[in-house]
Amino acid sequence: MFLKAFCESHHHPSMFPLVLMYKHVRQPQLDARQSKKGFHFHDWNEIVFIHEGEGLFFINNRFLDFKGGDILTIPGNSIHRGSSSPDAPYIVSVILFSSSLINPSQVGDTFSFMDLFTATEHSPSYLLRLQSEHKQEIEAHLASMQHELVSLQPGHRLSVLNALHHIMLLLLRIRKMESGLTPAKESKNNIWMKEILKYMDEHLHENLSLSLLAKQALISPAHFSRVFSQLTGFSIPEYLNIKRILKAKELLAETDQPVSYIADQCGFNSISHFHKIFKSHVHMTPANFREHRGQSG
Repeated sequence: MFLKAFCESHHHPSMFPLVLMYKHVRQPQLDARQSKKGFHFHDWNEIVFIHEGEGLFFINNRFLDFKGGDILTIPGNSIHRGSSSPDAPYIVSVILFSSSLINPSQVGDTFSFMDLFTATEHSPSYLLRLQSEHKQEIEAHLASMQHELVSLQPGHRLSVLNALHHIMLLLLRIRKMESGLTPAKESKNNIWMKEILKYMDEHLHENLSLSLLAKQALISPAHFSRVFSQLTGFSIPEYLNIKRILKAKELLAETDQPVSYIADQCGFNSISHFHKIFKSHVHMTPANFREHRGQSG
């Protein structure tokens, strides 16, 4: 199995659904070319720690300025992309993991590690600006995880999972401590794009053409298309297809509505087109996805 959101060569053991990319240098120009080969969303949860550099992170409909020492928590099925100026690479460590790896508490505690991501989904606060001592603690846990995954000593998977738990626990506690972080403000740039993304979310069932969106934003279609691609990493049709598929997955998992009805509600003009796009992204038919979710739930 691989995660197309980053690189098709990132394999993982089937019983240990976790990938660590340690101190990965992100080259903006190279990443822009590679982004055309894969999608910027996946089912796994993601923790991104910024070691050095600065730039802009696009997560769902939000634009967040980041710098060294920041950490981002990104729930599964979130559209996201990091970028910086062409001559300024940034260094990140990325932990990708399936929710199935995090077992619920069996010690009579209502605490859940996954609250780190469920809280983000309901009240988006993807970025934390860490104080120095917390930054050092996160870096130590990441270094430990890298060492274990390279050395492959007995018990290395448990050690990696333990370090992940420590990171998640620390971030959950930081969220609850007003003195533990400086609230990260959303970028003041590209406010018009944020409004357009919200508009697109609310009108996915409609025919959203380039000319209509550009008119809504009060700019030319050429300028709209260029800026949209620069900020999100997608063409408009690619972005709309992904948002519609994410909405379809949610409706398939949470309702008993017919597939044809869901296709229409998500803005697909025909059931055959819906099947084609859905399978290209999810690698199974809508019916198979619904059956699989039912069995796994």
